[in-house]
Amino acid sequence: MRRLSRYNPKLISFMSHTLIPHANIASKTKANTSSSQDKKILLLLSSFWFRGETFAGVSITASRPNGKYHYIEGSVSTHQPQVGGGQLSGSVISVESGIPNSTFGVIRIGWMQFDHKSAKGCFNTYCPGFVQVNRKIPLDMVIDQISVPNGKYDFIKLELRQLHPGESWWFIYWDGDNEEHIGYWPNVLFNNLKDGAEVVRWGGWVSSTTANLPMMGSGLLGVHGGQVRRISATNDFTARLNGATKNREKYVYEQSKCYRAGPNRYRHPYWGDSVWYGGNAGDVKHCPP
Repeated sequence: MRRLSRYNPKLISFMSHTLIPHANIASKTKANTSSSQDKKILLLLSSFWFRGETFAGVSITASRPNGKYHYIEGSVSTHQPQVGGGQLSGSVISVESGIPNSTFGVIRIGWMQFDHKSAKGCFNTYCPGFVQVNRKIPLDMVIDQISVPNGKYDFIKLELRQLHPGESWWFIYWDGDNEEHIGYWPNVLFNNLKDGAEVVRWGGWVSSTTANLPMMGSGLLGVHGGQVRRISATNDFTARLNGATKNREKYVYEQSKCYRAGPNRYRHPYWGDSVWYGGNAGDVKHCPP
């Protein structure tokens, strides 16, 4: 097991929706008070927000109402970006639908590194909504494999999936070759998202309550930065993606002045399409979301 730094990345799932207001979540749930700095799975809901949020990666938008996505997967490289108090840095795959501040809903899963002592809000099973059905892969599981820039990269394979039209979104984690259904978000939590995702994303995610944003991924760019491989999404409930997608022409690479993203030149039949992302921090004022 590699030596872990003071702040370590954690595998997370995060949801925000409009049916449970931010204030109600914060008042009806208690904050996770764990002081552990290990890399763990966390479940973060909408009472856990930082200002200055920035994403860099790739996205696909559904071209028609009946083309919404019901299944997204990606293999996310693990890193230990340096973070300070009030800072967050991670890598996610996400589904979202609706109009911001109205009918908007989003689910993000991936890993995240942050300073526990300065974090505010709820996560894991301290938050309402998520129904955990599988204890084999516990929320708070320590992950000990970290990618090495210019060396060996380690990945975690994740899925968000609706098994049937209008039903719940499932969080699926791959433990080697074993598909583990960790739990689900009931469709009653959502407005538009219960009918599928209008936008799906893969990449890096940072935010901060301070004047500076942290590094993203490894802090490097190109193939030595953070990576998401096996980028896949479909509107077919019965499909098994396995890294295949027919939406390559719809890819949009999202980036800012401080964080960059682009297509990874790495090609392999197993890994399919992939994106790199990264950046070495910057002033919040110069890094608009």
